[in-house]
Amino acid sequence: MKIWRGMGRMGHWFRAANFQSKGNGLRKIAILSAKPEQCDCLSGWAYIKEHGFMSATLDYDALVRMLQSAAQEIRDNHETLSKLDSVGGDGDHGSTMVRAMARLEDAVKGCATATVKTLLYDVGWAILGVDGGATGPLLGALFMAMSDA
Repeated sequence: MKIWRGMGRMGHWFRAANFQSKGNGLRKIAILSAKPEQCDCLSGWAYIKEHGFMSATLDYDALVRMLQSAAQEIRDNHETLSKLDSVGGDGDHGSTMVRAMARLEDAVKGCATATVKTLLYDVGWAILGVDGGATGPLLGALFMAMSDA
């Protein structure tokens, strides 16, 4: 296991770790943040800091925390997302992502069984119906495909 820290090409700080996963060989995970001290908000990086390695598994509660953290981050930055979208599109990506995150959070709250597979599927199904371009179908399909992995 080796952990790296440095600055990426886009000026973002990164932390990366190699870990052995069951039957799949060596994998690398990179965790990005604008500043090194912001890594603490990411569940994965907090785990690495505490235990010195990245777990090859993800439990239900950790996934819920990660999804909630991501949803909050998107809500906090929805204006920037819309501004970026307005350069080449209609400028509604931020508001579409806010609607998607509301559906994500509803799916998390209403998840019938506390399993990662069910949670990913429920989140995907909920987001799939979000109107506003390709956001709903793409994110929905992503989460649903992860539930099959």
